[in-house]
Amino acid sequence: IIENCPDLLGRIDLITLQDDAVRIVDFKTSRSRWNAAKIEEAAPQMLLYAELARPLAESFGVPLQVEWIVVTKTKQPAVEIHSLEADRQQVARIKGVVRRVWNAIAGGHFYPAPSSLCAICPYQKACRQWEG
Repeated sequence: IIENCPDLLGRIDLITLQDDAVRIVDFKTSRSRWNAAKIEEAAPQMLLYAELARPLAESFGVPLQVEWIVVTKTKQPAVEIHSLEADRQQVARIKGVVRRVWNAIAGGHFYPAPSSLCAICPYQKACRQWEG
């Protein structure tokens, strides 16, 4: 879905075909309720999921709905549904970000960015060997 980039693999928690839409749902747990900032932070992944699923929705002639179902693990647990309206400008931006990141990887530009994902990162060795 992004020119000059490798295929993307998305693991969608739930995708359903309803009478009026193809619905993509990502289930999340959280220590606090989601707000607009959290939705904005999580949006890029879902926008890419939407792009991957768009041909499916088009084949059925229905729109695409994207949402999170968030279970808040607090003293009084809550379940909330948050929807995302896919804006073409946002989609173009995230595709541009992915393209630039891929170009950096293809060019051998590795800069350490330690995180909790290091244990599963295929670039872990390159990251550890980076000397600046």
